[in-house]
Amino acid sequence: MVKASELANHLGKTVNILGYSICRKTTATKQHELMGFDAWYDADGNYFNSVIFPGEMKQYPTKGTGIYLVQGKVTEEFGVVSIVVQYLERLPCLRDGRFE
Repeated sequence: MVKASELANHLGKTVNILGYSICRKTTATKQHELMGFDAWYDADGNYFNSVIFPGEMKQYPTKGTGIYLVQGKVTEEFGVVSIVVQYLERLPCLRDGRFE
């Protein structure tokens, strides 16, 4: 597993990172398919971005906020490092009984 602070060292490589889902902005492609731009926090609280294209978005839909395993290729465009999602899985979490 890598952390957000290490992503720039892995340009062009496929990485696994755990991320807490903050939000997703969706947009339509020229073919009118949905794709998304996601914002995440890693285990250290550092922010990172990901891009999910239509095929992967259909195959791996998000299931609300939570902690996800994000797997993808690290890219850099316009000086911004992000992950192009190849696999996405929401991980199970234990409920905190104090908030029930």
